[in-house]
Amino acid sequence: MIRTAFKTVFAHKLRLLLTAMSVMMGVAFIAGTFIFTDTIDSMFSDLFDDIYEGQDIIVQQVSEVDVGIGEPAPIDEAITAVVAAVPGVDVAEGVVGGTATIYDKDGEAIVPTGPPTIGQSAPVDDRISGAAEFREGRRPEGPGEVIIDAGTAKANDFVLGDITKVQTPTTVAEYEIVGIVGFGEVDSIGGATWAGFDYETAQRVLGMEGLVTQIIVVVDPGASIDVVASAIAVELPDGVQAVRVADEIADQKQSLEEGFAGFRTALLVFGFVAVFVASFIIQNTFRIIVRQRQRELALIRAVGATGSQVVWMVVIEALVVGIVASILGIAAGFLIAQALTVLMGAIGFDMPAANAPLAMRTIIWGLVVGLGVTVAAAVLPAIRAARIPPVAALQDVDVRLRMPDRRRTTIGLVLMAVGLALILNGLFGDILDLGPLNELTAVAAGALLVFLAVSLLSSLVVKPVAKILGTRPVLGVLAAASGLIIGLVGVAAAILGATLGFAALLAVPLGLAVAAVGGFLIYLSATVFNDRFTPALAVQNSIRKPRRTATTASALMIGLALVGFIFVLGDSIKASSTAAIEEGLRADYVVGGGAVAGLNGFSPEFGERLADAPEIEAVTPGRIGFWDRDGSEDFLMGVDASTIEQTIEIGVTAGSLDDLEGARVFVFEDRMEDQGLVVGDTITMGFAATGYQEVEIAGAYSETGVVGFEYLIDLGYYKDNFGGYGTDTDFFLAIKAVDGVDPVKSRAVVDAIGADYPNASVRDQTEYREANEDAIDQILLMLNALLALAVVIAVFGITNTLALSIFERTREIGLLRAVGMNRPQISRMIRWEAIIVAIIGTILGIIVGLFFGVVVTAALESQGIDRLSIPLAQILGMVIFGVIAGLLSAIIPARRAAKLNILEAIAYE
Repeated sequence: MIRTAFKTVFAHKLRLLLTAMSVMMGVAFIAGTFIFTDTIDSMFSDLFDDIYEGQDIIVQQVSEVDVGIGEPAPIDEAITAVVAAVPGVDVAEGVVGGTATIYDKDGEAIVPTGPPTIGQSAPVDDRISGAAEFREGRRPEGPGEVIIDAGTAKANDFVLGDITKVQTPTTVAEYEIVGIVGFGEVDSIGGATWAGFDYETAQRVLGMEGLVTQIIVVVDPGASIDVVASAIAVELPDGVQAVRVADEIADQKQSLEEGFAGFRTALLVFGFVAVFVASFIIQNTFRIIVRQRQRELALIRAVGATGSQVVWMVVIEALVVGIVASILGIAAGFLIAQALTVLMGAIGFDMPAANAPLAMRTIIWGLVVGLGVTVAAAVLPAIRAARIPPVAALQDVDVRLRMPDRRRTTIGLVLMAVGLALILNGLFGDILDLGPLNELTAVAAGALLVFLAVSLLSSLVVKPVAKILGTRPVLGVLAAASGLIIGLVGVAAAILGATLGFAALLAVPLGLAVAAVGGFLIYLSATVFNDRFTPALAVQNSIRKPRRTATTASALMIGLALVGFIFVLGDSIKASSTAAIEEGLRADYVVGGGAVAGLNGFSPEFGERLADAPEIEAVTPGRIGFWDRDGSEDFLMGVDASTIEQTIEIGVTAGSLDDLEGARVFVFEDRMEDQGLVVGDTITMGFAATGYQEVEIAGAYSETGVVGFEYLIDLGYYKDNFGGYGTDTDFFLAIKAVDGVDPVKSRAVVDAIGADYPNASVRDQTEYREANEDAIDQILLMLNALLALAVVIAVFGITNTLALSIFERTREIGLLRAVGMNRPQISRMIRWEAIIVAIIGTILGIIVGLFFGVVVTAALESQGIDRLSIPLAQILGMVIFGVIAGLLSAIIPARRAAKLNILEAIAYE
């Protein structure tokens, strides 16, 4: 049996390749996710080792709360002398750290999206510099000198002696670049910018006079690090600790791993979606293969093989396919990892170059997923193959190896009911007691069941939908409209590429290729009205085996349903955001990103200068912070309670903003309702700098569309509990001009002051709304790019099914040729069949996607997504994509069918 299975597989190499392709792409995404995140993990892990190289002990503040990013709160610089006097200490030097934004030669702020902008005192003693080393120049020695990282210098053509501006929390000033620093073999710390000052200057510009962030210690040669650390700890005041550098590195690496765990999981979800789609293709493929080899398998049974041997033969074939797909998928994972790096860079997250590691876990997961999906999808067809009676080999009997229609429908309806119940319960709350299932798991399980149910039930709609789609007017209009739109897009892209010059030269041939596809579709639509036979035959081929058509269409349905869901949810988020800004923003101008702020803020000096301008009535700064809520990390915003009512409508429903001072907090009313809280209650808030504190609820509010967060504290209380590494910069300014002042004049005032802070973008209400929409579009683009793989797999599935059906219909195609059909007609028949199947999948995908989009949007009403918006243009685009997908998937099968030799095809068995 094993030898027979191997001979069967390698006798049909094209079938093997097409079958393995779907699983390979799914495995590639999973392997690529692991490779991508492992690369980042390895890069930062090595970087931590380099940064702390040569250091033995770190003295810093004790923090009982581990939240957010950055460093512990600063400590008194006088402790440095105490530590230096401890026996066994060779070097003890205080280091001051914070944020500093370097400006380029054009006066624009250099602000990477993702990595921070670091400002620090340059170490005096080389022994505590870690991997930092001078590539050029020397240490800064005065208030007008700075050193920068080599990555920033190379990217912006800085050389020694250049003058650049640097913005810090207290000021914007010009400095001479006197040194360029690298970090081991890399030019920057994970893509971050780095500016180094002398010790006194760092304290002044970072707002830390008399303070240090850490004290770095190197012990005497031969001294025990543990003994010296214990001796230092005895001399330290309460709240300050001595930490072994090895322990600090381990903590940093653990925090990094925890931080990337969620990101890795999110990417893996898309990978498993691709694998789920691939499982439909594999199951359909093996079902077709078993059906085509029905007489062959029956003959094997007739000569003595048992049913279990037949099962094992089919399973072995699946194992071969799975092994080939898994190996190719793991290898292709490196390409996916590179594509993810490019994708992250396209949306602004700079990813430093690094070697991509291949961990054993990646190999194991790739093999488990590839083999598991392939074998699992082949088991049912294998079992059905074993049921073929030997007598079928002696006569031309069509043995039906499938589930009865009534049972299939019943199972589909049950799965649909259970899936909908899980989704509704997960989204809307305690409808059912789900035991260990949480809301997200319930929704995911329900969605999986709904997809399976639609796949099972879709065979019921294949015939009527195919007959409607197969009418010549419908096919003609669909193809003509799609061709016209695609052609116009292609021509526009080619013209745009030609006008932009050499840099966009690639757009010209791509645009012309797209235009050619559009033109071919228009030509194809014209043939419908001159050739009545090929569309009719395509419809009959589609409905001849409705289950096969339904399974093939279902694979495309899953991918497009998720795309449609994201379209609806994203458009609803944009509509809700727009409405919230229009209704809740009383300010005339906004600086920063508000709810979509990045990791880098801007100097509070900007807001202070604006508040002093006579044309400005009120300025409300906002700062973002992490805090510990019952063991979970949450966000808050610190705002100026004295001005917020003039600039932002937050919908106060209880309490008064006049009471928002000191240890008091305003809480979003839905969060208060969920937790059973009322005004006057106290909650425990954990801050990294000051530990756990009891904070009184001073009020509640109902609008988060502008502020973006569910907890608001006064800016003064924020400053008491946060400090350093970005928390001392503003992320948001809402600016209200004095009534009666000409908008042109007030905008000129804001822009004039803002010119000194290029990393702070000034926007009016319209510009701010558009910026929010652009940010949402970027996220949607990334999500749809990740889902694209599942859609591509589905297109391969249509190709695979059609290619296999050509083998099955070889004799039929030969007879059609014999009675007068020419090769172009055969090709058109296959193309129309592919388009019909693809459009069925697209229609199912749109329906399911709209359902998910509407339900999830309704469930998120309490989160501020209170507007349902259906993007009709994108939905129309999905229909056009369905036509294109069908056309592309038919290229190989149509060519193969047209090239069949008439006599050989008629004689084919």
